[in-house]
Amino acid sequence: MATLVDIRYLTEQDIKSDLENTDIVNWSNEVNMDIGNNIEIPSAAPANIVLTSTDLEYSLPIDLKIINRMRLQSDIDQGYDRNIELGYRIYNGEIVLPRVFWLAPDTLVVDYFKHMTYFANVTESIDIADRFTPLYKFYYLWRYYESPFALERFGAQEAKRKAEMMQAGYMNIKNQVVAYYSLGNEPVVIEGRW
Repeated sequence: MATLVDIRYLTEQDIKSDLENTDIVNWSNEVNMDIGNNIEIPSAAPANIVLTSTDLEYSLPIDLKIINRMRLQSDIDQGYDRNIELGYRIYNGEIVLPRVFWLAPDTLVVDYFKHMTYFANVTESIDIADRFTPLYKFYYLWRYYESPFALERFGAQEAKRKAEMMQAGYMNIKNQVVAYYSLGNEPVVIEGRW
């Protein structure tokens, strides 16, 4: 997966100037906030929640956005690949079950879509496919050409023209990303919510 440093390097090659780490991190978080509500990113691995015969509330992963599918590990071990259909509520980062459905301890395997990464460092990787790295690059360029430094370096008219071109490129790729992740992740409804 491409990191912010990789995208930063490509951007700096275009503008022949250095960018600040804080700008890269902030701009990348702005991109993720912009597209995060419109796309569903599958988690790399399912969450495994150890169930007991007495508890009804269990912690969910911090990055969970939407539950896609739930299965019991005991079913998987026996060769069954079936969804478990049970009512549940999500409250305060926990899944709340209406009653205990098993007598022996088991594991609930939860496939889920995650929230996009909130970047804290330029060495972190992006969540979307590498072929969509120009989304971040266009955004960096757009924000760069709107900066006072670019206005001084290129003049107001040229900087504005370049900023508008980069904004158009960003919007074009954003639409492609939303379409790609919308078609790739068909909405799944889990029966039995209460």
